[in-house]
Amino acid sequence: MSTYNGERFVAEQIESILSQTYSDIRLTIRDDGSKDSTPDILSRYAATDDRIKFVLHKNVGIVGSFYRLLQDADPECQFVAFADQDDVWMPDKVERAVQVLSTYDNAGPLLYCANLEYVSTDLRHLGYSRNIARKAGLNNALVQNIAQGCTVVINDAARKLLLKHAWPPQVMMHDWWLYVVVSAFGSVIRDDFISMKYRQHEGNVIGGTVTFFSDFRKRISNFINRNNQSFFGCYPQANGFWKTYGGELAGESREVIRQFIDSRKSLFRRIKYLSCKQRVYRQTFTDNLILQMLILINRY
Repeated sequence: MSTYNGERFVAEQIESILSQTYSDIRLTIRDDGSKDSTPDILSRYAATDDRIKFVLHKNVGIVGSFYRLLQDADPECQFVAFADQDDVWMPDKVERAVQVLSTYDNAGPLLYCANLEYVSTDLRHLGYSRNIARKAGLNNALVQNIAQGCTVVINDAARKLLLKHAWPPQVMMHDWWLYVVVSAFGSVIRDDFISMKYRQHEGNVIGGTVTFFSDFRKRISNFINRNNQSFFGCYPQANGFWKTYGGELAGESREVIRQFIDSRKSLFRRIKYLSCKQRVYRQTFTDNLILQMLILINRY
């Protein structure tokens, strides 16, 4: 768990983690330079429960903080789960993830992610995240993140893969990077299970949308606001991935990323790219139309 000025909700989140039906849990918390009482709350929990390891560091931002947490994860742990500071986990969240992951060949990198329930600050129900319409994979990961970080659980092979190289500065968000890297070298499992209550409040780094109209407004603003990197930053992140892991890619994954990178070179290549089998895609028909337009005009 990474925390920053989370005094309002962090205790409730910790309680939901420590109360999991899956009992063999160790909680590592890195505070990213909070200026409120968060470090005091965390210190009290760590002093009374030996399952908790708490460290206080200077602010490096959410991506850097989770990268350091991944580095500090207990190497004896078979799985690593990511937690935000302000949510509430369902009691069987971890147990469900471990059960699903255990049905797969544990030799390769695995990433599990699930659905969630949107709630208000006082945990009133607002809605649910949508099931994905198309297969999770690298073609999708290059232009969209469907792996909400607070639902993600990875195996040890995925952790080692993610730490094989330093994360490039083009990484948009830690969970999006996890999705890109693991989908290129391993398997991504998206579960329809509602795994947690995801608080919507003014302090969210990345918030959700709970109605059609709010979702539509957010999509439009993502596309037209150049300062919002949800779409306009997808190519730089893909290019950072290519420079970091490209030499290790093979087969279909290599072709997917190579063709996406090459499409930026000319209008002819972009037109040709949009008709190729390995092109990128998003989860909805409307998003795909807009994405194809952005690729044509070289705004991705």
